[in-house]
Amino acid sequence: MTRLMAFLTAKDGIPHSDFLDHYEHVHVPLIRGIAPGIASYRRHYLNKSPLKLGPQASVPCFDVVTELSFADEAARRIAIAALADASSLIRADEQRFLNVDLMCLLSVDTRE
Repeated sequence: MTRLMAFLTAKDGIPHSDFLDHYEHVHVPLIRGIAPGIASYRRHYLNKSPLKLGPQASVPCFDVVTELSFADEAARRIAIAALADASSLIRADEQRFLNVDLMCLLSVDTRE
């Protein structure tokens, strides 16, 4: 399974509950409607009270780690193309609740 990970930060001044509500009830349905080839769309919301930090570590600045999974590389390419085609719509929504300057999207190799 092919995966993308997004590290996302709430826009300054947005309460966590409003951030979570917008992401879950507006952004996720928007993305799923544009790119139906997404097999799994998991959101991992960070608890800002870490269990352990190394001596030089700090609490991450992001609020959620999003994991998008695709059945295979072909499905990922189709989804990415569909998202690119709708990029102005997606960016407009992201501007409402995300700090877009801190967004990070990575392709990952998952092992178990």
